Order: sequence, then structure tokens, then C-alpha cells
Amino acid sequence: MRTLAHLIYETAGKPDVGQVKTSGICYICNEPLNSGVAVSDRLTTKWTAQHDVANYASQWMCPACVWGLNERASHPDMERLFAMRSFSHIAAHGRWQVLSLRDKSVMRATLLQPPGGEWGMAICTSPLAAPHAVPFTPAGDWGYDWTISFGGDLVRNTGEFETLLRAVESMLTSGFSANQIKTGQYRPGVVAGSFNLWLSSESVIAPWRESALFSLAVFLASKE
Repeated sequence: MRTLAHLIYETAGKPDVGQVKTSGICYICNEPLNSGVAVSDRLTTKWTAQHDVANYASQWMCPACVWGLNERASHPDMERLFAMRSFSHIAAHGRWQVLSLRDKSVMRATLLQPPGGEWGMAICTSPLAAPHAVPFTPAGDWGYDWTISFGGDLVRNTGEFETLLRAVESMLTSGFSANQIKTGQYRPGVVAGSFNLWLSSESVIAPWRESALFSLAVFLASKE
């Protein structure tokens, strides 16, 4: 499976990760490889993402997946080396963006107007306790039916994201707190002041409240 790690690695110029010539299938992404790094050289039996790998029997990782696990990556826009898992990433059209929690507007805009062609996105929600997501995030020519990584979990949109996001943003703008929207436990006074908006927005939100797509919408919602 082509992943965000492949797009990033190719955009970065395919840097050397200590790979050697070999052949087989990648342990993580299940793509064929002609060079790689031994799994035993980079990962221990205590590695917590073993349940996510695509080919547990393989002894090799492709260079792209190794780069995606990098704890000392480099990028022209970054002042110092960084852990890939501690930032969000978008790759499309030969461009790789490294984003922080301050860049939610960029993430939001990308999901509302997805790039054409092959692209991928992984959103880090907790930089200090982030799982490895880049090698496990699929890349594809999604259009609006995208699949991204959000906090380490895959989230798929089949056309509902924009409507859900707009409903959340309307409620935030009208004075409802993010916590009220998340839980569905609204303050009566706020509901009374915007009853028609609450009724229409809640009818959109309620069926999705327990979903990852809803959590993503709340995370990226902008209070205008």
C-alpha cells in the first residue's frame, strides 16, 4: 500500500536511511522493495505498533517507512531536527508540509478543498504522546472521499465532513462551547437564545457524535 511515508520520502529526495540492497516485501506497508533496513535493527519486540503492520512475517522495512518513523527528521522549514510523529504532515504535488497545532486552518482548508492527484495527511493531536502515524496513513487520489490519520486512527470521509464541520462552526459562533457540542449537554439558556440554529445543527451532529469524523470536525472547527 502506498502511504504518506512514500510521498514524504520521495519529496525529501529519498535520503539515505542506512538501507542495504535486498529484496522482498516491506514489514510495514507491504510494498515490494529492492533495498531496506532490517526490522531487528530499528524495532524491538516492545514496539507498540506491531498490530498495525501489513506483513508481520517480513524481516525488512522499506526506506520510506524507515523515514516515516524518523525521530530526527529534517525539513527546510524546520529550525532543528524533529520527531515525525510529533507533528502533522501533508504531502501532495511534490510538496511536504510539516504542521503544528497552530496550523489547523491549513489542515481544515486541505480537507475542504482536497488536492488533486495522490496525497496524504496525518494529523497529530498530542505531540508529547503521539503514536507513529505517517507509515500507516494511506495515500491516494481521493477527491472528497479521503482517508486520513487523526491522532493515530484512520478517519474516512464519504462526503459528510463539510456539512458536519459547518454545523459545529455555526454552534461555536452562536455561543455554544466545544464541550457542549462534544457531549450534547447544552446549557438551556444558550439553547433558548439560538433555538432554531441549535435544532438544525444538532440534527446534523447527533447521528455522528460518537464518530471519529465528528471528533475531527470539532478539532478543526473555526469560530468565526
